[in-house]
Amino acid sequence: MLTRSFSKKKKNDNMEYDNDYFEAVKDRMMEMMFELDRDLDTDRLDEQEARRRLDEIHEESSEALKALKMSSLNATERRDMVFELSLRSETSKQVLRQLNERVNLIARRREQTGSTAPTCEEAGLVNGTTNGSMNGMRKFDFQRYLNMKPFNGEFVDFPRFWSLFSLYVDQTEIDDAEKLECLRDKMTDEARKKLRGFNERTYAKAKSHIHSYYFSEHRMEQEIMKRIKEFGFSLRMKNKDEIMNFVDVLNSALVSSGTLKDPENFLVRIAEAAETRLPDWLGLDDNLSQNGYAMLERIIELLYARIERIEKREKETGYIFEDQDRNN
Repeated sequence: MLTRSFSKKKKNDNMEYDNDYFEAVKDRMMEMMFELDRDLDTDRLDEQEARRRLDEIHEESSEALKALKMSSLNATERRDMVFELSLRSETSKQVLRQLNERVNLIARRREQTGSTAPTCEEAGLVNGTTNGSMNGMRKFDFQRYLNMKPFNGEFVDFPRFWSLFSLYVDQTEIDDAEKLECLRDKMTDEARKKLRGFNERTYAKAKSHIHSYYFSEHRMEQEIMKRIKEFGFSLRMKNKDEIMNFVDVLNSALVSSGTLKDPENFLVRIAEAAETRLPDWLGLDDNLSQNGYAMLERIIELLYARIERIEKREKETGYIFEDQDRNN
């Protein structure tokens, strides 16, 4: 979605391109949030459409963070940029919190009364445009589907994958047999096994089946905990590549938490597991221990500062610090 080839650009040009590119992404995500807020004011969105658009915002964030890893920005620039791209600024958090509350209100209204605002189809709108397709569904865009990155089989990748599949396939006008075939085609062999026994008549059940598996908070937590444990009992604080990989795991936890029913407790457990692998001298504030989101943000901030320090020392000495020393 936000993938680009950086290999053909000179370093200086690439840095300028990266900054402009990521600034544009930040503006786009904020625009998407305000557009959703505006459309919720019209009472023309149902819960499903509103949640899909929330997922799109998180997908923009996830893809931008992946693109950031390929950029030539230095550690300080990456640290500053990742804060905005991961939707952790006060403005972003406040807007997202309000949007989630408004969508939850639609859900509660439906549960209490058995109805809610008109659906997108009833209102004649699909994603803010006039409904011109059969049954109010989107027109299937084969090129977008073809370019869509497949599911890699990991729990933390499923929210990204499903938000795109839902947009480009599931909510389009093609029949269920074709949707099921598209779904199988974009999954790994192991994930595809979970669709055995389903056909076009049971496509809805197939979706429910894989959702119950890959949107499981327990399994997602197991996957992230497993990744954290792979770093051993303590993180090598002189190996910037290992530190960056550790940060990537923590960022994936932040992104994945947006799909869970109890994100705060999930993040607390992840943050506690991450903290046990960090040295005391890193300076993590004990007062954050009950706030998983803030704790992970602080850990990521400190680790980016550590990477920046390593890069500065490498530049000064010409020596690459990748030894096994786990101390300062």
